[in-house]
Amino acid sequence: MKKINIIGCGLMGSQIANLFSILGYQVYVWNRNKIDKEHLLRQKKLILKLIKTEDKKGSLSILDKLESLEDNITIECLAEDIELKKDYFKKIAKRVSKEIFSNTSSIKTNLINDKLNLLHFFNPISLKIVEYNTLKTLSDDAKEIFSELEALNFDLIKVGNFTGFAFNKILFAEISNFFFLIEQEKIEKNKLIKIFKRINYNLDILNTLDIIGIDTSVKIMENLNKEYNFYVPEILDQCLSKKILGKKNKTSIKLIFNSTNYPKE
Repeated sequence: MKKINIIGCGLMGSQIANLFSILGYQVYVWNRNKIDKEHLLRQKKLILKLIKTEDKKGSLSILDKLESLEDNITIECLAEDIELKKDYFKKIAKRVSKEIFSNTSSIKTNLINDKLNLLHFFNPISLKIVEYNTLKTLSDDAKEIFSELEALNFDLIKVGNFTGFAFNKILFAEISNFFFLIEQEKIEKNKLIKIFKRINYNLDILNTLDIIGIDTSVKIMENLNKEYNFYVPEILDQCLSKKILGKKNKTSIKLIFNSTNYPKE
């Protein structure tokens, strides 16, 4: 059976782990916090339904210790924190000689480590979009991963090693401008929603942030702000102060957005 390591089993890591299990891999998963395996397996049923494919019935094994990692192709899915990723890349590289990919959504991979590849899946994984950047010719095992994703109709987009890559620069430019107009230029928020719906028929900014996660969105916005001076919305910090993280803890940014106190005068 084909094997792969997934490091980090949060909102995105758990989806990626299940995807490779569906593809028939023996998936080894490690996370900094305890993993609820029953929840992980329940999620597989939803992903199967959304991506509409057969289950090749791979398996999921949860590792208690990072030291138990086998020498398999590895995808790092840790929080969007450069120092955290740097630290764990070094630990992973001591045990893995095969390709190591990061699922980072906004950090240049060479700033984490100059031996790191990019394989950025989007949330939810059923969007079937993957950004990638590789350092050298891929091994046959890694090429097979790309082929299997293409066979599932994933769009594989080669990107340069730039902060935010391609998709997030597009998406978060919209998000940044949306909240800048509300918070700084005082456009009536409900009127602005109508404008955005007419321009971007499928983009629900509030729901998108809930799906991505408010904490993850803050990290992405801060990285884009450093490189491209993106406006970081005040509402995101307000959400964090009230522990509103989106779907990951069953809360919503709409609790702040729809309140009479937002935006502040």
